[in-house]
Amino acid sequence: MRLRLPVTLLPLREKVGFREAKGRMRGALSLLERCNRNGNRLTLPPAQRPLTPIPSSAPISHWSDWWLRHRLEVPPGERGALGVRVEGNASVGDQEAVRVPGSSPRTTKWIGWAVAWALALPVTGSRLKAGMTVVVGEIGRGRYHENGTEDVVEMIRIGANPIGWSNDDMVEIGGETPLEVCLAEAREAGFSGMELGNKFPRRAEALRPVLEAHGHRLVSGWYSTQLLLRDEAAEIEAARDHAGLLRDMGCAVMIVCETSNAIHGQMETPLSARPVLPHDVWGRFGMRLTGFALRLRQEFGLTLVYHHHMGTIVQTEAEIDRLMALTGDAVHLLLDTGHVTWGGGDPARVARNHKGRIAHVHTKDVRADVMRRANGEDWSFLRSVLAGVYTVPGDGIVDFGSVFAQLGGYEGWVVVEAEQDPEKAHPLTYAKMGYGHLRQVLEGAGFAVAA
Repeated sequence: MRLRLPVTLLPLREKVGFREAKGRMRGALSLLERCNRNGNRLTLPPAQRPLTPIPSSAPISHWSDWWLRHRLEVPPGERGALGVRVEGNASVGDQEAVRVPGSSPRTTKWIGWAVAWALALPVTGSRLKAGMTVVVGEIGRGRYHENGTEDVVEMIRIGANPIGWSNDDMVEIGGETPLEVCLAEAREAGFSGMELGNKFPRRAEALRPVLEAHGHRLVSGWYSTQLLLRDEAAEIEAARDHAGLLRDMGCAVMIVCETSNAIHGQMETPLSARPVLPHDVWGRFGMRLTGFALRLRQEFGLTLVYHHHMGTIVQTEAEIDRLMALTGDAVHLLLDTGHVTWGGGDPARVARNHKGRIAHVHTKDVRADVMRRANGEDWSFLRSVLAGVYTVPGDGIVDFGSVFAQLGGYEGWVVVEAEQDPEKAHPLTYAKMGYGHLRQVLEGAGFAVAA
């Protein structure tokens, strides 16, 4: 059984005394020793030193001092949010976050035990297994005020979709580019995670070492639903392998899009021929999608994020609004800036209207001249992509600053997903351009970006 723990704010000083903290510290150190014996490991973010084993008899200050020296550099009066992810074979893929006070002398001791407690929590009640990985990293930062309130700065991770290197809808586009080149160039550009593409292994034991060799985590992966043709019970069975892979890789969300009648993969079909869902079918579709989302959460611990997309039944801003209105809270939204813009909507307005249900973000820009020609001449989606309708953030007409100004409180991945012809748009060049612009915008909007 997979244990899922929410991101929580722990009232550290108010409810836990130093003696109890020290006991939890020693328990966590014992856990780490057992990890070592079982062939497991604890890893820190890239560029951080490997963990030096600490005897379980060591005083709590040893861990605190180590953590302060080697990882957490938070000015006095601020708070750091420590993220913990546990990965392992089949049944382990959990995450937890603990927000801890900063490094003023009075609160130094709290940092050590909070980290240790965070390490211990995700595996409580679970058996340690060979291959388990515990990943610790800072995921947020904020500042205390004298009146007792605090500002928390959300930590964002920037990922990439391999579609800028190799296309999934047209596998011949970039087909000759090895996966290793894609992963290496994405890391060189600054990205720390990747979504799935057609060249990725589809078993966790094969995929994990490939990604880790290039410093990446798996962000998520696209799944095509057929809920207009089958119910949620049949859909969950069809999705079982894909959802299991995401779970085993420690992903938090699963990207879905209804494609049973979509035309975005058809080179000769103009976008004017895309399906429009009849009024009397929307309710049934919403119920099935909600049921599917509930099953995903219950059986795999994954949050369903719906990807609105050109050439599908959810293309326009009005259709996004309707989808959100007719589905339950288990259904979340993937905000894609490029698809909203080309679909005639305003991505900043969509962000504002559905902020509470946006759980994943795809960033792509739009070239206005290509979009106008594609619309005027009624091109297909694929023809438009080959002509360059999409590009990376900072190379088109989307105002990303206004979008992220509406997303305060968002925590998670922001992904550059900009499908282009790699023969016309050099992947590494555009990857660096997109990452640089996106990071600048995010930091300008008050987000902290993880390395």
